Amino acid sequence: MSVVLNTVTALEQLSWTLLQREDAPESVHCALRELRATLEQWLGGAAREADDHAPESIYVPSHGDWMRLPSGAHVDLRNRRAVRKLAHAIISARIARPGVPIEASELIGLVWPSADPTDQLVMKRLHVTISRLRRAGFEHVLITQSTPAGTGWLVNPNVRITLGRFDAPNVAESIRIPESKSATA
Repeated sequence: MSVVLNTVTALEQLSWTLLQREDAPESVHCALRELRATLEQWLGGAAREADDHAPESIYVPSHGDWMRLPSGAHVDLRNRRAVRKLAHAIISARIARPGVPIEASELIGLVWPSADPTDQLVMKRLHVTISRLRRAGFEHVLITQSTPAGTGWLVNPNVRITLGRFDAPNVAESIRIPESKSATA
């Protein structure tokens, strides 16, 4: 059984890594989702575990294809790559730097790595994607806050983040969210 759990853990780490790659084909994501679902069903199912979480938490399964919000809403992000990456970046920033908003330029770098954060069209794309995330159910979870560099976003500090059963130990490291800049200033 421990070999299976180690395999599932490795699969989860690979899934998180692939979510950050723009060039990963959708067929790879589909195959990983199918394998993960089969393993989770065989091992007892992560879905039952998700039902046990408190209503004031966001439940994020390690594959990140969906999330359960404090309202109880199940948000499917499988076919919304930019929204999924944005949600992961904001949640990972919350884990790495609680209470510190993630700025627009940092989000752009995480969601669209090759984009220029100073380009107004890219900034508009970010705002449209944030709007889509809010409409997907994050309207009471996502907070907009002024920062020295402009605008930033963070998860409501009253909402707990609960990671799935087979998550990597530190999800924030998987997308390289840096520590707070104020700690070095």
